[in-house]
Amino acid sequence: MINTETMPQAIFIRFLFFFENIIEICWKFELQVLQWVIAQSYHEMAYFKRTNIFQSIVFSRVMALVVLLAIVFMGFALFSIANKSIEASNARKLAESQSIELKQKQLDLNKQLTELNTASGQEALLREQYPVVKPGEHVVVITDTDSGSAAVPQAASDVPRNGFWTVLKGYFK
Repeated sequence: MINTETMPQAIFIRFLFFFENIIEICWKFELQVLQWVIAQSYHEMAYFKRTNIFQSIVFSRVMALVVLLAIVFMGFALFSIANKSIEASNARKLAESQSIELKQKQLDLNKQLTELNTASGQEALLREQYPVVKPGEHVVVITDTDSGSAAVPQAASDVPRNGFWTVLKGYFK
């Protein structure tokens, strides 16, 4: 007669033996693979030690020149980026100042527009631009007597020329 209570335990014990055998087989296989990988890497390193290809490439004068040129190229690129950054900053400051000036000018023009929309503003504008007087008013013109006469524009030939040859001649006189 078979005892049913011990049946699962027996199956479990057999499973453990089976699992232990599989682990042992995998362990042996892993050791073989690991030994093979170590042997291959040893042979490759021995090849590099014999030929010194890696050292001859990395520590050659040509590679040093390539690295130096790369550093110089990166330096020029860095200065170029720095100059562009400075120019952009200056352009931003200029745009901000122009924006402030335009806003101030807009406020002034809006103020003038509101003044011109009134009757007194329109009258002041007419009196400034045209010689207009109300009935009963008189216009008084004041002139400066000390200056004698008004400024007379000079002819084009009387204006001194400041060209290249004129300046050059002035040094030798």
